[in-house]
Order: sequence, then structure tokens, then C-alpha cells
Amino acid sequence: MVNDFRARVRSELRGHVARGGTLPPGATETLEASLAETLRTLKASLPR
Repeated sequence: MVNDFRARVRSELRGHVARGGTLPPGATETLEASLAETLRTLKASLPR
């Protein structure tokens, strides 16, 4: 679920840049770190 969302976001960002859009420096790294932390939090909250 989170990995699918992450893939869609990355695809949208690539498309945005390909169409001439810009991103602030470090935006993708910050987003990737936030998504990774979200995934860890979700995994930790799931019953084992």
C-alpha cells in the first residue's frame, strides 16, 4: 500500500519535472525520508 503510493508520487514528480516543472533543492530526499518513516511507523503498528 505505502510502496504503491510512493511509486505513484515518484512517477508524478518525474512527470512534473519532465514537463518543465521545478522542485526545491532536497524536496525529493525529504519526501522519500518522510515516506520511509511512515512505512516504518505503519509496520510497527500492525499486529504481528
